[in-house]
Amino acid sequence: MEESRSIHKIEDSMDVTLSEEDKKRIKNAEYYEQSKTIMKSFEDYAHVNVGEVYSIVWISTDKTRNYVRRHGSGNKTKFLVVHKDEGFVFAKAINSSGGLGKDVVCLTIRYPSRSYELELDDAQAEAIIFSKENDFDPFKEGKQLAKKKNKARNLNKKKIIAFSTEQEAYNFATNLKIGDTIYDANTAFGEAIVKWQIKNVIITQTDKTPMTDWNGSVYAYGKTNEDQIYNKFGFTDKVLVEIEAQGELPKPRRWISRSRTLTIESFLSKRHRDWYSSRPLTIDDV
Repeated sequence: MEESRSIHKIEDSMDVTLSEEDKKRIKNAEYYEQSKTIMKSFEDYAHVNVGEVYSIVWISTDKTRNYVRRHGSGNKTKFLVVHKDEGFVFAKAINSSGGLGKDVVCLTIRYPSRSYELELDDAQAEAIIFSKENDFDPFKEGKQLAKKKNKARNLNKKKIIAFSTEQEAYNFATNLKIGDTIYDANTAFGEAIVKWQIKNVIITQTDKTPMTDWNGSVYAYGKTNEDQIYNKFGFTDKVLVEIEAQGELPKPRRWISRSRTLTIESFLSKRHRDWYSSRPLTIDDV
């Protein structure tokens, strides 16, 4: 008791008013802000249990709610909780094939409650309400999605513009007409589809100026890259196809120009997404 009174006397006699510089130093103390964020998330996620499935909701500065989604996909990323150490929640992502990913993520740290919410899966919440937890399968949606993807992928194969020879690609390009449409997509099952319309088809003579490498050997003809490509394939004419995207481009593809010029190599190269003769099917179409 006497010790407690003496401590209060010492505190009362000391000036502990913080200056603005003191407050700044406290705020910038090593790991202080990060630790506060983790401690708050630790408390907020204490209710989460192993075996539960969660989607991650990101709350923007204007209070808009946005789901964390798979890269290049419109589907929510869902996590199955696999371990819990009090408020530290560890989970694995449920992949698009209806299985678990390999990485273990600490949701408490990666998705702190200051900016995110953990939203219990709707199907699991319903199963809990109606006391049917044993019937809930966290992988059911992924398995169904995988079946739809495979079906769309197989149907889309028939629509792919593919050529086994340069001559076939050249014939296709030279027969395109203004107003024709072609498509491309981010995946073989039709995510992020872009519709393109043919604006012009230009056929010109290639430049036959010889090009040489460092030791003087002739390796191609033409001053431009397009000329060299066409001469390498043995054509005296080259065809340039001007195309323009129709409608609004999907958000994941904003970097794509609204207009492009294609050559026959565009239909031969596998570096680009596949081209389709008609609109490819999505998982919502099958």
